Amino acid sequence: MPNSAISQPFGVTTVPRQSKPVPILVSRNGLDANSNEINVAFSKFSIAKYIINPTPKLTKSIAIPSNLIVTAFDGDEVYATMSGNGTSKVTYTLNLNEETKFNLKHKIINVMTINEITVVILEDGTIQKYKSNLLTSSHSIPMKDINQIEFIDNKFALIFSELSSALYEIENWTELRVSTNLYETGCQIIQFENKIYKFINNIFHIYDLITLNEIHSIRIPFVKDNSSYISFTVVAENQVCLAVDNEIYYLDLYLGSVISYQKFKRFQWFQILNGALDGSFIIGLSYNHNLISLDIINLEKGNGSLKESLGRGFQNFITNTKNDNEPPLTLKSLSLNDDKTDNVKSHEYDYKSILISLTENVKNTDKFDDIFFTEFNITQEYYTENDRFIINQNFLSQVIELILNNYKFDNDNELYPKTLTYLLTHPLFPIKNTTNLLSKFKDSPRLYKQVIVTCPNLPLNELLYELFSIKNNELSLDISLRILQDYTKDLIKQELKKLPKIDIHNFIKFIVSNNEYEENTNLTPQLFQLLSLVIDSIGLFALDGNLLNNLSEYINKMVEITEQNTEVWHLLDSKMELTSKNKTSNSVISKQKNAKKVLPAYTVEYLDI
Repeated sequence: MPNSAISQPFGVTTVPRQSKPVPILVSRNGLDANSNEINVAFSKFSIAKYIINPTPKLTKSIAIPSNLIVTAFDGDEVYATMSGNGTSKVTYTLNLNEETKFNLKHKIINVMTINEITVVILEDGTIQKYKSNLLTSSHSIPMKDINQIEFIDNKFALIFSELSSALYEIENWTELRVSTNLYETGCQIIQFENKIYKFINNIFHIYDLITLNEIHSIRIPFVKDNSSYISFTVVAENQVCLAVDNEIYYLDLYLGSVISYQKFKRFQWFQILNGALDGSFIIGLSYNHNLISLDIINLEKGNGSLKESLGRGFQNFITNTKNDNEPPLTLKSLSLNDDKTDNVKSHEYDYKSILISLTENVKNTDKFDDIFFTEFNITQEYYTENDRFIINQNFLSQVIELILNNYKFDNDNELYPKTLTYLLTHPLFPIKNTTNLLSKFKDSPRLYKQVIVTCPNLPLNELLYELFSIKNNELSLDISLRILQDYTKDLIKQELKKLPKIDIHNFIKFIVSNNEYEENTNLTPQLFQLLSLVIDSIGLFALDGNLLNNLSEYINKMVEITEQNTEVWHLLDSKMELTSKNKTSNSVISKQKNAKKVLPAYTVEYLDI
């Protein structure tokens, strides 16, 4: 099971020892790949700010009395505490800064500061707003015994209590949705983008944020019931990082697969506290021989593709990694026919006999194709879901070698079986047959492009070699995207360092001079990412003066375009905000009457196919 997506943890600081466990909160504000700071609240000790690179270092610290437990924290100086020594009446305090404090009657569950306004939500459903160190408003909602609150885009609040869960609009505290079956005692809940992820009894439940209805659930079969420490965070849509004692799992909940797995033998347990907004790293506590440390683990995010999860299903993971006596994963027929005997028989192939027939007719392309497509009931010249039962990789390898050894590919006019075109799209194309495949088809542009676009498991070193030697912008773009899709940043950098005498002039010229991909702005960040990896690996000193000047001019041009787009975005945003305020003031009465009709019962999304 590959584990390159989960790095080894590196320590930020040692956690102060306590007689018993107390809350440690990590603010999610600003947590992303570009952030170099993290804000941590240590109950009974301090509010601290750390820089991460080049070496973790404490830059700011606010002391907390040893009898106070932090209950809420916004990532800056605003935090809430409760007295925790048990010898006197419990007190609850809101700290807006080091000088300004307010004593409250109930526990503060969460705080948020936006545009100099601090929003505070208490356990009894009281909502308060503070500005300039003064209480400006107080409001109550019909929810008591609140356990958890998730703020969303600074505009909404998702509130959980023992009896119900509700979605509120923050400006006027309008209740948009309510559910009575979402929250359960002992569950862990995280809101991410437009979904809610809940984990309880080894089952992940996913809910739609708009309707609060459950849309998916999946049981994690390899989590033991007696596990002591279980925590998770969401790193991408339908993808989570799950920590079970001293093991970390990177899971795709939609496809039911273990994308990556890592066991830290030097730890007794690892507990996830929070994760970056872009899924690039997680922050948690590690325990090793009475020493607790705050650690960061970097992640290589998955892309959610079927190929990424191929062969990594939960059952396969249990069989291959855990060595349990479980039956191997078997493919099931997609046919609607209920006759199981017919279904099984229809997908049993006599590979040996078919290979003999193909070998006898290898020089006759029409006959060769007819045998291959007829014997396997293939209806298209490319792989489809109906062909999923052709799973003998040894047979596929022999057919590929049969074609490659009997045909020349000097140009696109050369005849070759359509079977080759089909096999280049098959997800089980054998890895051993991908070696030198690009160079084999170098003189056949059609096959060369198809290999780049559809053939799986292409070697990274060959892709990089072709990228740096080719002078066709369209193919350079295809190869660039293929490299970023199939390989992690660490693997790309490692392979770049292995290549002898890299000449990246063609690649730099492609980046600088090619404007075709600028029509699709989604491609620009990806190409810049690859460019960054290349330069990091070889260094700027490997570039000659003219090339370096061209690259500098191009980057300055892109920065200028970005600044212009940002200005336009701010203008549009200001205009929309003004329009929204006018509409709000003109329809306040209507809004109060129809408070629960703000969001429709369903939404319609148009898909570009």
